[in-house]
Amino acid sequence: MPAQLPAFMQSCLWSYDISKIDPQKDQYLIITQALSFGTQEQINWVVSHYSPDEIQKVVSHPQRGMWQRGALSKWLNNFGIMLDPLEYESAIRDLNPRLKLATAYLQRRGIL
Repeated sequence: MPAQLPAFMQSCLWSYDISKIDPQKDQYLIITQALSFGTQEQINWVVSHYSPDEIQKVVSHPQRGMWQRGALSKWLNNFGIMLDPLEYESAIRDLNPRLKLATAYLQRRGIL
């Protein structure tokens, strides 16, 4: 049976049942959510359970629409990572998505 996440991680994974999340298999989700929305306790847990390389991999390949702007900027700066501006903007969680940006991102990925 895979290890369980501690109960205090629930608030940064609000839309997930943390009893069904596997810390290794779902590390991309856990790292993204904690670094973008987590408390200091949750961030400390991530830093103590994942290697700097694992965390850097997540930050350098941010998922579309999953990050708070300030949090992504902070972690990119922390690791000295430069992202393509289109990839950066596409990673930002935006309640008012911009059609041109979304279209350009999807075209670059070969989806459109």
